[in-house]
Amino acid sequence: MIYRAVLMNVYPRRTVVDALFEIDEKNLSRDEDAPSCILYFSDKGFNPPKKHFKRSERISSTERGWEEFGREMVSFVRKNGYDVKVVRKKNPKRSDVAYSDPYQVAINSRRSK
Repeated sequence: MIYRAVLMNVYPRRTVVDALFEIDEKNLSRDEDAPSCILYFSDKGFNPPKKHFKRSERISSTERGWEEFGREMVSFVRKNGYDVKVVRKKNPKRSDVAYSDPYQVAINSRRSK
């Protein structure tokens, strides 16, 4: 299974990692000594991919990534006032995978015609 956490009531749709960057910017504008939530998760081992993805490619968490980082990220973002929807899907076909590592996978989205 793969998990995708999406911020609701926001256009264009953004991910939880985008919200973490926004929370960091708000905290640092108030207090320069505020702890960084991005650094907190990177210290735990989470590193967003350094690759730039096309708009049609969506980043999702693998089961391992969801258990180790995803749940905690979603709860943290929800506590900071964001509305988050988590979508759970079956594993994609190999031909749909644009990028993968043990914690996350980028999938080419297919649109039905």
